[in-house]
This record gives sequence, structure tokens and C-alpha cells, in this order.
Amino acid sequence: MKKILKNLYLKYLYRHCPGYVKIGNITFRLDAGDSLRLWRNRTYSPYVLEKCLEYLPVDGVAIDAGASIGWFACHMAERATTVLAVEPNLDQFRTLHSNLFVYQKARAINYALGAEACMGSLQIDPDNGSGGRMAQHLLDAGKDIQQVPVITLDELLEERLVNNVDLLKMDCEGSEWNILQGFKRLKDFMPVIVTEINKHAMRALHSSSAEYWHYLHDYGYVYYLDEADEVNYEVVRNELPADGNYLVVPRCR
Repeated sequence: MKKILKNLYLKYLYRHCPGYVKIGNITFRLDAGDSLRLWRNRTYSPYVLEKCLEYLPVDGVAIDAGASIGWFACHMAERATTVLAVEPNLDQFRTLHSNLFVYQKARAINYALGAEACMGSLQIDPDNGSGGRMAQHLLDAGKDIQQVPVITLDELLEERLVNNVDLLKMDCEGSEWNILQGFKRLKDFMPVIVTEINKHAMRALHSSSAEYWHYLHDYGYVYYLDEADEVNYEVVRNELPADGNYLVVPRCR
């Protein structure tokens, strides 16, 4: 019965709501931002998505930090037992929540993740469809500034009673290193990590992409998949890859 209701709901959206588009087996609500590129291209980071789903067990747990409208989260929810999709941008969170509505074991969460719990400021770029970038200091709320609660990944897992992480995806406009610093249980779970490397964005947050890469190496992450040429590379401590999206795999996998 639940499956029948889900299919009826999706068919209604697809036929009657112009903001929705069906891509593969999943129906997405789009927003006015860069998700229009998803409507045009019908995919986003297809190689990284394919590989991360290969590493995600059918009964696994996935965390999507910087979930945007839910492209990765919806695909994860088709497979995993639990998906926590975190998006600090309120407008994108609303779209994300709508897209995850049909997945019982997926949750959209309107927080930002960071190194410590605090209130933070999300700077929205009106000329860019991305979710925004966390400011280094708390700023007054305004048209292009949203104040959002920041929690650590450890606190999120405790709050949601989650005791395992198989896959951690981070696309957070330079906040990836800060998020890992708030994930002290990384060594307990050793998830496969899907991450963006954006050196300029990290520098803007006084964060170090080199420290981030060293940390992954020292924790036992041994190779990464490069979306640009679909090749596996060894994680070398002092050889930071170019900006891009990568899937980083620990030795235990």
C-alpha cells in the first residue's frame, strides 16, 4: 500500500507541478538555483554517484552534508536504511524536504555542520545557485545572510540515535575540513567519503586543504577516485589533488 501511495504521489507531481522533473526512477522538485542545470543535463557527478552507491550497503547509513535539493540523498535513500541529509540554506532545505518526503528512512535537517556547536552565518551568493558559504564570524541576518545553528557530526549522530556511518558525502563550499574536526568518531566508522576539494573556498574560511588531505591520509584513506578521468589514485600525504569532486576510500574497504 505504501509503495502504491508513493507512486501515485510522484505521478501527480510529475503531471501537474511544473517545478518537478522525473530523472530515471526519481522525481525531483527543482528550485530556482543551480538545480536547473540538473533539469537540463539530467544528471550531476554521474561517475562519483555511481561509485558511491557501489560502496553503500543496502542496509547502510549515509550522511549527506550540503545536500542541496537532494540529488545524492534521494539516490542514497533508494538503497540505504538511513539517510541524514543536512542543508543549512533554508530555501534549498524546503526543496530537499519535499524531495525526501516519500522516503521513510531519510531525514532532511536544517543545520550546518562544523567543528563545534554554535550559531553561524550562511552567506548566500545571489549570482550563484549553490547553497552558500558559512562565514568565519557571526553576521547580522539580512537578504543574503541566514543565521543557522551549527552542530558537530558527532552531535548529529547522537541526536538521531545513529550508531554507524558507511558513507559520508560533503559538498560544503570549503567547510569540509571543519566538519571532519567535529567528527571524532571517524576512526570508529571509517566511512567512504565523497568530498569536494575547493582550495579557494577553504582559504576563505581560514581552513587548510593540505591539512584536510593529510588528515585523511593519516587516518588510513588509501586511494581516491577522480571524476575527471575516472581513475583510481593513491592518497599521497603531500600531493593534494586539483579542485573537484572525489570519492576517498579507507584501507578497511
